[in-house]
Amino acid sequence: MKKYITIALFIGILAPAQKVWTLQDCLDYAVENNITVKKTVLDKTTAQLNYQQQKNNKLPTIYGFFFIGIDERFEY
Repeated sequence: MKKYITIALFIGILAPAQKVWTLQDCLDYAVENNITVKKTVLDKTTAQLNYQQQKNNKLPTIYGFFFIGIDERFEY
């Protein structure tokens, strides 16, 4: 029995203490891990990207091809 008490004391001493959370810590954690807040941030980013894409769609598209070849049949 003494052996178990000694082991329990050592485990209690060696175990790290848990952090004490303040109200501000709780609020910060809740905001950082809130799914609604994360979804809102993603929606805002998506809207910004869509807006930029729509602006880019108004720009003209230029296609071109340029070729310089040497005709080996030509003799001096």
